Amino acid sequence: MSATPQVVRLIYACYQCNEVKSEGRNLRLHLLTEHEIEVPAMKRGQRHRDTKDFVFVKSTNSQIPERFACPSCLSHFGDTEDFRTHVAKHTKQTDATTIILSKRSNINSVQVFSSKIGPSRAEIPAERAAKFMFTRFVDTCTSAVPPSSTSKRDYERTFWLVDGMGYDHWGFERVALEGSSGLSNASSDKVIDDATKQISTLISMMKRIAGHHLNSDVQSFINTKVYGIQSVNSTVILSEVRFLFDGKYEYKEIRSAQVPTIYGERNRWPKIFEILCYLEMELQKQKLVYEIMENEEQGLTTVLPENSLKNKLPTDIE
Repeated sequence: MSATPQVVRLIYACYQCNEVKSEGRNLRLHLLTEHEIEVPAMKRGQRHRDTKDFVFVKSTNSQIPERFACPSCLSHFGDTEDFRTHVAKHTKQTDATTIILSKRSNINSVQVFSSKIGPSRAEIPAERAAKFMFTRFVDTCTSAVPPSSTSKRDYERTFWLVDGMGYDHWGFERVALEGSSGLSNASSDKVIDDATKQISTLISMMKRIAGHHLNSDVQSFINTKVYGIQSVNSTVILSEVRFLFDGKYEYKEIRSAQVPTIYGERNRWPKIFEILCYLEMELQKQKLVYEIMENEEQGLTTVLPENSLKNKLPTDIE
């Protein structure tokens, strides 16, 4: 005769400060912002189901024993030390990976990386690429054209979605980077194509944020912004995209500056620093905006149904 399963209640509690959260995503955010511990998200569709050993209930009865649920997988533990040891395994898996390219890349081939990384160019000399450390760069390193296609040599980077990508604390894309030329080899067609591609990329970034917060207030989404940086010769251009009330997206060039390349151009540095300071302040604001959207999505802040994103956005939103 099989043993009777134990009735337990799963809680998402921090093993550092014992603060209890309502969901796994909230615990991941707490670990990141309060303790600088980053753990991966649980795979889509995973949920705790009853087993022969445990039956999970949501009752708040104090007589029901509690178990610490992992915010990254389906594991759960009876004490904090076991939970702490388990979470440490997840944090080790998120460390940066060193990629060594042993030979020159083929300009017409597509390289696939297992981590959220990617080269800034499709062709990198082996001697410069050895022991090159990639952290969080392009996580969608897939071809934009069939592998059999050919292109001009100065269009090698159109094989990649973007040249660089900046992520926020929650894993959402926030800054798209495009390097359109070197100091003296700018192609007007390449610059225009990269600018068009960047606009499309920024709108897709906005749609991804919206798709994860369809129950939040549309006004919070209107306050959301993503940013793009494009370099042409020695000029750096900072732009942003935001959502408007009429269902359209607004693209705006915010700042531009020239990078000094010789000592006599050192008076150009203040504009470069001004761009960096502006972007830093804007990203800090976006952190607060995201926390508001997250609270609205989780029901901690009341949102009228007629003001929710799913009732205000165009029907093609993902």
